[in-house]
Amino acid sequence: MAAAKQVKVIREFKKQSSQLDMTNPLMRLWIKMKLKKKLRSLQTSYLQLQKVGYRSQKCYPPPPPPSSDSAADVDECEKRLASLRRI
Repeated sequence: MAAAKQVKVIREFKKQSSQLDMTNPLMRLWIKMKLKKKLRSLQTSYLQLQKVGYRSQKCYPPPPPPSSDSAADVDECEKRLASLRRI
């Protein structure tokens, strides 16, 4: 290879190398920023879901357990209340 051509190739290599050296930290910074943004978005979504879940549980009473005879449940509750009054 001719000396002039070697010098030209070396200069081009150094130029591209310095561009890559600058690009690498910029890429790291860009990736870091994107990850932080995505994390913030996921945290916000999670918190919103938790608030909705909490509000839905808070607003509506839990459904009564399934029973075959509600009159028997009322009688049982009355018996328990009477026994508590005796104490």
